[in-house]
Amino acid sequence: MGHQGGIPWHIPEDFKHFQRTTLGHPVVMGHATWRSLPRRPLKGRRNIVLSRTVTGLDGAEVFGTLDAALSALGDQNVFLIGGGQVYREALARRLVDRVVLSRVKGTHPGDTLFPMSEADYLSDRRLVAEYERFQVWEFDRPTGVEISPENETISSTDTVTTHG
Repeated sequence: MGHQGGIPWHIPEDFKHFQRTTLGHPVVMGHATWRSLPRRPLKGRRNIVLSRTVTGLDGAEVFGTLDAALSALGDQNVFLIGGGQVYREALARRLVDRVVLSRVKGTHPGDTLFPMSEADYLSDRRLVAEYERFQVWEFDRPTGVEISPENETISSTDTVTTHG
């Protein structure tokens, strides 16, 4: 979830959880998400930015497509950290094996939502951490489930998704 190019809350524990979860792994994001980061690049992670117009960013590798980025990263666990277009594409194409989702308590303004309805195929759900102001949930693709185009249905946040 986002609001006007940023995160509509400031919860230090959520940021710390995000850092612990993604540290040592590549993070893939859209250009707007890159611009919204308070400090760039994210330290201790290979920063990958998707853009069709920008060719060079200090501290990040730039790829024109999600396919090109994932191909360059090979078999590593990759965290897709936003924005909405990156999430929608990866979920719609069934590239996501796990969603790590912070559910923030309360009501917050938002103009970008995480497309969870597209992740309905991730049916194994569990609460992994509970804090005063938010919860962390993981949604996994069930082990051994193959999804074919003939039998899948697609009904049409902060948030980290993984590939790998």
